[in-house]
Amino acid sequence: MVEREGAWGRRRSGWVRVLSVGAGNVRRVRPSDVQRLTVGETVDRYAEMVRAKTATGALAPGTAEVYTRDVHTFAELAGRERVLDDLDGADVDEVMLRFAHKPDGRRR
Repeated sequence: MVEREGAWGRRRSGWVRVLSVGAGNVRRVRPSDVQRLTVGETVDRYAEMVRAKTATGALAPGTAEVYTRDVHTFAELAGRERVLDDLDGADVDEVMLRFAHKPDGRRR
């Protein structure tokens, strides 16, 4: 990825703004307004958005149920208290492998 001054880029530590320091040096600065949300907080926000879309008719109730169940399962497997930006590709791969081997909970 070519870094341009003023561009936003994703790094292991989260979103950063690329600033030129001179002579080809690049400095990455985390914006001050970035919230470090936990997986649980993010899942709760997503589930609320799904509920709102269902209430307006933008999502069918069955679809909303599946989306909500899957995202809560992801949170359970990833760890609700982990900061979402701290998850890396290996963490997501691990969660997806565990998800593939876990009963989906539709038939309790």
